[in-house]
Amino acid sequence: MHRLCRYMTITGLASCLFGITAICSASVLVQGEKSIIVKSAPVATAVAEGGKMVFVLTDKGAVEIYTDTGTLKGTIHVGRSATGISTSWRGDKLYVTEAAPKQVKIISLEFIAAFDLKGSPFKGSQDAPVTIVEFSDFQCPFCSRMGPILDKVLEKYPERVRLVFKNYPLTRIHSMAMKAAVASLAAQEQGRYWEYHDKLFENHKTLSDEKLLEIAEASGLDMGRFERDRKDPKLSKLIKRDSGEARQNGVHGTPTLFVNGHRLKSMSARAIEQAVERELKKVRCREKQASRVKPERADQNRKGAIIVDSDSEDL
Repeated sequence: MHRLCRYMTITGLASCLFGITAICSASVLVQGEKSIIVKSAPVATAVAEGGKMVFVLTDKGAVEIYTDTGTLKGTIHVGRSATGISTSWRGDKLYVTEAAPKQVKIISLEFIAAFDLKGSPFKGSQDAPVTIVEFSDFQCPFCSRMGPILDKVLEKYPERVRLVFKNYPLTRIHSMAMKAAVASLAAQEQGRYWEYHDKLFENHKTLSDEKLLEIAEASGLDMGRFERDRKDPKLSKLIKRDSGEARQNGVHGTPTLFVNGHRLKSMSARAIEQAVERELKKVRCREKQASRVKPERADQNRKGAIIVDSDSEDL
């Protein structure tokens, strides 16, 4: 029987001629190695988000969750009876195998994102108790529709909500996205960010180098300063920071919204307002509690935390 073996190995392609029966074996090339330092002795591990999150079950009966760079995101106590763990791809489900009793516990997780907002353009009161963080791309047609929706939210909650814009240019599919992001931040240097931002989205289908200059002139920018600022490395550094935060928090597309660190699954006007109302309710509860205790003991809002769904399931 004639066979053709086609095995692509990491080191090369092993091919066999027709008419010759052969055994082709794949080889593995180690391209790098790094370690994550954990707090306790590891018993088992699992990964999520394609390896961007690492879950470590320790001998203390806890699951420590790390980024692939070794940053600890949080710890969940699952008990010393846990013998193994696995996760859903996104990391929002943790499956814990227990020997006694014989069961698999399913724990729902929500990661509360923490972002560096320094230098990011924003609308609304800087002291607003609710912050909406938007990751966006100036060539994304869906992103162009978010502006009017978010403006209505800001109009409804003028002193209670702040909108922060973060750039996440999808450069593999949008050739002008990075240049547009840099140009928008150059406009911010002259205090004309939101006007430039709106015009970029109005022209998202026809963005070009010429269009970026045309929009700058229409926005009344000092063109000499605009050109100088576009070359300032601090602007591309800011975009790189935002993109890194997006990837670290599992953002793979635009637009993506977070309300006080909670990622929204739906971005309809109703869903956004419901999320804002939930956060405002928490604020009112904290304010009520704070009025009953000394100021130095008032509860503080924590960021970068993990919420464990109390309705975990056992199989």
